[in-house]
Amino acid sequence: MSKIFSSKLTKEDFKRALSSCYKEMWVLHSQENFNQALLWNKNKVLQFNLKNEISEEGDFDSSGSSIDLFETYFKIFESENDSENLENAELRKKWKEKWLDLNDNSALDVDGFDLTKFEGESIIDGNLVGEAAKQYFESLNIQTNLNRNQKLKTFDLSGLPFVNAVEKTKELINSKEYEYLFEAAFEYDDFNLRTRCDILEINNHNDTFKIIEIKATSKVKEDHFFDLMYQYFILEKNGLKINDVALGHIRSNYIRGQDFNEFNLNLSEMCEQLIEDYPIISFEECLAEINGEIIPENYLEADDLNYNGFFIIDELSYGESQKRLKIFELIKIFESQFEITEIIKQITELLSLGFEDSLNLLLSNNCSTVIKKNLKNKFVKISESDNPVYCHHVIAYFDKNKENIFNFTNINKKTKALIHYESQKIYLDEFKSLFDSEIPVKPKDKSTYFRPENFRHFEVYKKFHSNPATFRDEDIIFKEEKNILESLLAKYTSFPIYMYDFETVKWAIPKYNNSKSYQQIPFQYSIDVLTDKNYDYKKPETMKHFDFLANSSDDPRPEFIKNFLKDIFSCGKGIYVAYNDSFEKMVLKQMAVLFPKYQKSLIYIVQNTIDLMDFFKGNSKKSIPWFLIYHPAFHGSYSIKKTQPALDNSFNYNDLSINKGDKASQTFREFSDGNISSKIWNSKIRPDMIKYCNRDTLAMVVVLQRIKEIFKNWQENN
Repeated sequence: MSKIFSSKLTKEDFKRALSSCYKEMWVLHSQENFNQALLWNKNKVLQFNLKNEISEEGDFDSSGSSIDLFETYFKIFESENDSENLENAELRKKWKEKWLDLNDNSALDVDGFDLTKFEGESIIDGNLVGEAAKQYFESLNIQTNLNRNQKLKTFDLSGLPFVNAVEKTKELINSKEYEYLFEAAFEYDDFNLRTRCDILEINNHNDTFKIIEIKATSKVKEDHFFDLMYQYFILEKNGLKINDVALGHIRSNYIRGQDFNEFNLNLSEMCEQLIEDYPIISFEECLAEINGEIIPENYLEADDLNYNGFFIIDELSYGESQKRLKIFELIKIFESQFEITEIIKQITELLSLGFEDSLNLLLSNNCSTVIKKNLKNKFVKISESDNPVYCHHVIAYFDKNKENIFNFTNINKKTKALIHYESQKIYLDEFKSLFDSEIPVKPKDKSTYFRPENFRHFEVYKKFHSNPATFRDEDIIFKEEKNILESLLAKYTSFPIYMYDFETVKWAIPKYNNSKSYQQIPFQYSIDVLTDKNYDYKKPETMKHFDFLANSSDDPRPEFIKNFLKDIFSCGKGIYVAYNDSFEKMVLKQMAVLFPKYQKSLIYIVQNTIDLMDFFKGNSKKSIPWFLIYHPAFHGSYSIKKTQPALDNSFNYNDLSINKGDKASQTFREFSDGNISSKIWNSKIRPDMIKYCNRDTLAMVVVLQRIKEIFKNWQENN
C-alpha cells in the first residue's frame, strides 16, 4: 500500500508550520536541515531573525533584554574545532543528542525537535510537571474506583520504545480495563505521523476518548491548539472516536502550602492590591520595624503538592476573550474549513524537496503554511489574507553587525519585515530619512510605522555614520529634552545612593511553601552604596559594598530578607536605584505579600526605588521620552548589557566564568536541587557567582557616572 504523505511530519513540525512559520519548521525538521541552514548562513545566503517573547513571569529577564534563539545556537557551531571552548563543545554534543532520528521507530520520544526544551530548566520542568500529572490522574482513578463496581486501572507506556508502545496501546484499549493511559502511542501512514498522548482518558461505556495534553505553562497558547489537533487527527485515523480534548496546565493562582480556592487572587493581583491600599511609608517606620534582630517567617519543609490546586484541565481555547470556544469546538470548525490531510500533504511535499528547491522557498517573502484564527473564530491562511504578512523568521542574508531596521525597538517583527520587503532595503545606511517614499505607511491613516524612539535611533546613527571621527560624547545627549534629562539627573544629587540588583531562580513546580509556579525567588543580591559625590567605579574603595548569596537548598528568602533589609538601610536614608526596576519591585512586592512581618520595609524600598533605565527607555506615565541618552553602539537596545559597554567599553564581563543572569540562575538551581556538591559549590562556583552579581551593580555605577560626566562636560562647553 502506497503512503499518503511524502515524508515524515512530527508534531513539532505540524505546530510550527501552522502557528509560526514553514521556514522555521524546515530548519528544525531534522539535523540535516539544520546543518544545511548553518552552511547557508556561513555562506551569506540566509539570515535568521527570531527572538524569545516575554509572555509570562517566567520569561522575565531583569536586564531588559530578549534572547535571539537561533543566533544563540548557531554561534555554538561557528567553530566545530573550537577545542579551547569546553562549554561550546559540551553544548554541541548535547544539541546533537537531542535530534530525533526520523526513521527510528524504536525511539521513546517522537515529537520532534523543540528548540526551547534544549534549555536545561525547561526540559527538567516539563518532565517534572508531566510526572506530577500522572500522579494526579492516578489519584483521580483511585478516588473514582471507590464509587464504582468495575475497578479500572492506569498504565504508563513512557518506558516502551515507540513501536512497542503502539501495539501495547491497542492491547490496553481493547481490554476495557483501563481509565487512563499515560504516553499512549499511535501512528498513521506507516509511521509518517507519530504521536504519544500525555493522558488518554478512556470512556469504556461508549468507546470514546479524551486527549489531555500536559504543559508546564500557566495558560493555553496558540501552538497548543495545533498540538492537540495533530493528536486528534492521528487518533481519529486510527478509528478512535474523540469526544473531547483539553490542556492540563498550571494554575496561576496556586500557592504551595496555602489553602486553595479557585477564586483566589493570583500573586500578581495580590501584589497590586497591596500596593494600591498601602500608605506612604516613612524611613523612621522602617527603622522601627527592623529594630533588633531581623527574623523573617520561615515556612520550613514544603507541604505536599495539592494537585487539584496546581493543575487545571482547561478545555477552552487560546486567547483572552471571556467567550472563547472550547478547543474541541475550534478543531471541528477548522475541519469544516480545511482538509487536514491535504494540509499535511502540502507540508510534506515541501519537506521532500531537495535543498536547491527548498532554498527558493526559504527565500520567499511569506510564511506560506501559517493559518490564524480571527475574532469570529474562523481560520484564515495568512498567505491569502487581504493584507500582506511578510516573513521575518528566515530572510535573505544581511550582516547583523551593520545597523539595520531589525534593530529598531518597539516595532513588531512583522512590521519590520513589511518595511524591508516593500522598500527593498534593510540597512539604515540605505535610507536618507525614515520618510523615504519607498517606505510603506499604515493603510488606514497613511501615518508612519516608526515611533519617536526609532527616529532618535536613526538620527544619532546617521550623525555617527556620516563621520565617526568627529562623533563626540555629547552627541549621545537628546539636547532638545535637556530639561527632562536634568530633572532625572537631579534625583542622583543627594546621598547615599543604593545601587542594587537581584538574581533569582524559578521552578515550574513551586519548591517552597508560600511560592507559586515560575515565581522569581531571590537567592542573591549585590548593593553598591555611593556615600558621597567622590565615588568612582574605577576605585572601589570610594564606595561601600554589600552582597549576599544563599548557601543551602532551603528556601533562600528568609535569609535574603534578613540580610537585605540590614544592608539596604545600613548607610541611612537614601536613594534606591535598580536597572529595569519593574523586576526588582516585582520581587520585593511578592516578598511583602508572602512574608508580611517586614512588609513596611519591603514596600518602602518599592515606593522609593527609581529606575536607572529611565535614561534610555521611554515611559509615557512618567512623561519621559525615549533615549535621552543614545549611543550608536546600543543598536536600538536599552539592556544594560548594551548600554554600559557603549558608555565605557573597558568595563566588561569577559573575565568572568559566570557572565549572564540566566547562567547564574540555572547554576544556583542545580546547587539547590542537589546536583552540585557543597564542596564544588564553595570552592569553585560560589566565588564566581558573587563576582558576577557584584559586577552588575558596578555596571550601574559606570552608567550613572558616565552620563553625569558627559552631561556636565557638554553643559560646561555650551
